[in-house]
Amino acid sequence: MRSHQAIVIFLLSICATGAAYGQAAPGNPLKGKSLFQERCSVCHAISMDGSAQGPNLSGVVGRPSAAVQGFSYTRELRDAKLIWNEATLDKYLANPGGLVPGTMMAVAVPDADERRSLIAFLRTVQGPAIQPARTNAATTPQNSNDPEDWRNSKPG
Repeated sequence: MRSHQAIVIFLLSICATGAAYGQAAPGNPLKGKSLFQERCSVCHAISMDGSAQGPNLSGVVGRPSAAVQGFSYTRELRDAKLIWNEATLDKYLANPGGLVPGTMMAVAVPDADERRSLIAFLRTVQGPAIQPARTNAATTPQNSNDPEDWRNSKPG
């Protein structure tokens, strides 16, 4: 009987921490801001007047993928039709090419705590409503298999 009680107490303690159901601890937005500045700001801006190699991430949480007007996304990311919620961002940051093969984002964040913190920070960065990105037939190559098209080259 005592071993049964010990098992019940053990299981209740696991449930209390959230570990039994895969509930991760919430991310730390201050840590996420620091991580963003160290690792992400090389390619991404979060201010609406900022320009960068990657798309602006202001207001990214909750918006559709490939939604920033004026940014030239890969065909694969445009076709992915993702919504950047916490679960999708977590998968993408863990392995960008695993979620969207052909994406230009080559930097992964393998540490789950760091991903949670980055996402917690990105939740605090609100931007204006983003209009869907438009493709311009005059500038969008019709032959996506063209080896000269920079969007077909892989990093590294």
